[in-house]
Amino acid sequence: MLALICLECFLTSAAISRKRKAFETVLENFNFQHLEEFGTKPTKGGYPDHGSGRVHMNYVEQLPIYVLIIFLAAIKTPYATLILSVVLFVSRILYALSYSIGGPNLRSIGAFPGLLAKVGLYYYSFYSAYSLIKYHPHFK
Repeated sequence: MLALICLECFLTSAAISRKRKAFETVLENFNFQHLEEFGTKPTKGGYPDHGSGRVHMNYVEQLPIYVLIIFLAAIKTPYATLILSVVLFVSRILYALSYSIGGPNLRSIGAFPGLLAKVGLYYYSFYSAYSLIKYHPHFK
C-alpha cells in the first residue's frame, strides 16, 4: 500500500505538468494586470492559485508522515493499517480531484476522510510503539 501511495504522489506531479502550461498563460496576464494596476511586479507567492500544484505540494509535505505512521502502525495491527491506508489512498484521489475542479472550498470532500484515516493511523502507530517499548528488555 505504501508503494501505491508513493506512486499516487508521483502521478499527481505528472498530472499537474499538463495544467502548468495553461496556468502560464494566466500568470502572464496576471503579471501584466498587476504591473498595470500597481506599477510593480507581484511578489513571489502572490500569484493566483492553480489548485493542482498545491495538491502536489501538500502531498509531498505529507508523504514522509504517511510512510512513517503506516510503517509503525503495520507492526502490530496490519489489517487495520491496510484498511486505513486504502481509505487514505482513496481520499487523496478525492482531494486532488475536488481541489482541482472546485478549488479550496471543495477540497474537504477528500480532506475529511483522509484526516480520519490519518488519526487512526497515528493511534495504531503509537499503540505499536508503546507495545514494542513495553516489552523491550531495556525498559523493564
